[in-house]
This record gives sequence, structure tokens and C-alpha cells, in this order.
Amino acid sequence: MAKVTSIIDVYPIDSDFKKDESGGFILDEHGFVIPDRGSNADALRDVMKTFFSSGVFADRGDELAVISSGGTWKVGTGIAMADGLRIPVEEPAEVIGQEEIGAGEYAYICIAGRFETQLRDGGIYPVVTSSPAYEPVRDGSTYELVLARIDWRGTMTDYRLDPSMCGVAAPFESIDTDSFMLELYTAVSQFNLNVGKVSSLPSGSTPEVVVRKPIMAGGEVYIDFGIPRGAPGEPGQSAPGLYIQEDRPTEPSEGAVWMGTNPDTRQIEQIEVYELKGTYPDEFYPDEAYPDGTIKWVPYTIDPSLITGSQS
Repeated sequence: MAKVTSIIDVYPIDSDFKKDESGGFILDEHGFVIPDRGSNADALRDVMKTFFSSGVFADRGDELAVISSGGTWKVGTGIAMADGLRIPVEEPAEVIGQEEIGAGEYAYICIAGRFETQLRDGGIYPVVTSSPAYEPVRDGSTYELVLARIDWRGTMTDYRLDPSMCGVAAPFESIDTDSFMLELYTAVSQFNLNVGKVSSLPSGSTPEVVVRKPIMAGGEVYIDFGIPRGAPGEPGQSAPGLYIQEDRPTEPSEGAVWMGTNPDTRQIEQIEVYELKGTYPDEFYPDEAYPDGTIKWVPYTIDPSLITGSQS
């Protein structure tokens, strides 16, 4: 028998109030209406943790920099994310005076999400100790980010970029490019590349090779070429050409490039250049072609480091 399961513990969604069979609201022992579903900030914080790592947001106010002014240490403006709790600091906050840090002591400047019933806030405070090392408190009720350490001599050590103490709030998880690089090296070694854009650049420009990352995992790799135009040739001479086709050209110009493709997959399977080795024939050899050299198609391969260094 078919069955439909209703899951009401979803968040966020509008809540309603429980009703009895007559349609009236059900009240608790204190006379308050009872909601039909329970929800709290834990669910939303869990969503926030999925999207952002804990730390200081870059380019927001003073980025919570710890500075000294008139002998008092302050935390500048900015925004922190502490275990899914967004903590905005809209005005510089005074934390501790330098004279309050005794000889041989250290003050660790913290910004924290505090989830205890009696607090439920974001706190900025110092932790003064004689230890030169400190481990942030992250026990479920408090989640500390340590912005800096100040010693009794007034020397400040910035911890904002230290991921074990604070770190920078970043969207999602870091992107792992290793799998793409493996796909790229494999594609280059096997010429398993799709021809993308082939553009003409002004004469004398630097050639461009751009590899486009697959849109999805396991997708095809496309390579774009920017090829400089050659200098004008002598009258009656044709400029070298670029051929991207299945069959090798039969009467190319010297310097022509042929990229042999598979018509079914539209992938490059070989690259050759029509090269002259030796000297041109002259009037002493009117009926012989290139007596001191050869002209033929020469196969080439792509140096993976060239592509890796040019990718975008």
C-alpha cells in the first residue's frame, strides 16, 4: 500500500498553531497557544556553517584588526562568523589597557559566539594568562576566534590568518583542482582535446593557448588557440595556413599547421607542421626539389607545462 510520510521538522517554514477538533487553538498550562512545530536558531546556524567557514570576513570594515590607541587595545569594525553565528562589529570595541597586562603575561583578544541561555550573543573580550600558547574554547556553548595576542611589552601578534586560531571566513569548501589537473595532463598526453576558439592575433603577438575547465566532472576539455598573423609574404606566395580537419592537406604552404581531428568526436588526435629542412632550390636545380634538404610534415606534441601555465 502506498504511503506518504510527512516530515514537519523542516526549517525555515512558517509555523502555525495547534488546533483541537473544533478548530480552536490548544493552549499550554500558562495559557499560551502551542505552535505546531518547534524550531530554533540551531537549524539556521547549521545552514550557515554549510555555506561559510568560521573566521573574519575580508573587506568588511577594519577586518576586526586589533589596534592600540592611547594605551588601550581595541578591535576594529568588521564581521566574524563563529560556528554559524554572524557577529557584526559596527563600532571599534575597547578590550584591555596595556597596563592591565602584567609582567610575563599575555592577553589573547577573542571574539566569540556564546550560546549559553544566559548570554546568547557575540562577545569580544581578553583572556589574560602567563602561557605563550592558547587553544580557543570551542565546546558547544562557546566558539572563540582569537584575533591577536598582546604580551606585557606591548608586542602584538596577529592571528587572523591563522586557521587554527581564527582564519578567514570563506564561502563553501575550498575547491580541489587536483582532479582537473589530472584530467588535463591525461587529455594532453592523449591529445584528447576538443578544439574551441581559434582566433587571429596581430602579427608579432605572443601565441595564446587557453584550456577551459570542464563544466562538470568528467566533462570534455576544450583548448582555445590565439595564433598571430604572419608578416606579408612576397607577391605570388601564400601565407602558411592552419588546418583543423580530418585529412592532411596535400599542397600546403611552408610552415602550415595541420591538426588532425576525429570527425565523430571532434577531438585533435595529431598535430603536424609542414617544415623545410635545408635550402631552397636555385637556378642550378630547375627540375629538382630541395636538393640540399627536405620538406615534409613533421609531427609535434604539446608541452603540458605550456598549457598549465596558460590556463584560465
